[in-house]
Amino acid sequence: MSYEKDLTLDDDKQYSERPRGVEFTTLSEYERDSNMLLFTGISYLGAGLASATVGLVKGVYSVKPKATLKVKINTILSVAGPITSKGANTTASTVFTFGMIKRLIYSAFDIHEEGTICSTISGFAVGMLYNAPKGIVRSSLGGVLGATIGFLSALGTRDVVDK
Repeated sequence: MSYEKDLTLDDDKQYSERPRGVEFTTLSEYERDSNMLLFTGISYLGAGLASATVGLVKGVYSVKPKATLKVKINTILSVAGPITSKGANTTASTVFTFGMIKRLIYSAFDIHEEGTICSTISGFAVGMLYNAPKGIVRSSLGGVLGATIGFLSALGTRDVVDK
């Protein structure tokens, strides 16, 4: 059985739905979807750099003066590694959770995702979730701090909207 007949096109028909080549979209079309991933990646890299610096300084202070060079390097890296990974992972997961809660509020209640209300509620929820294992008082204080940071992050956007 020959499949050539299925692959041929008739010249008398107009194929307006046929793709005409590669179509590129601008970044502004995907801005709303990619902001959460962009902020998560940048916060991971920034927190990793900052916590690596702190870890290296703590590692240098924990080195014993009479140790060999190999032991000194091993001590510095052993101290800096856990501090770096904890700082970068905690920051990135907090930023990602903040973005996901904002997206959920936008989807459920149709409140503008970059608005002050949505960012404040998201910051409050993330602060409470982050400090929940430490008790109700610490969780409440974390919620207030998170709401403040969320409100300030909404003020830093281009468009400040109330809804």
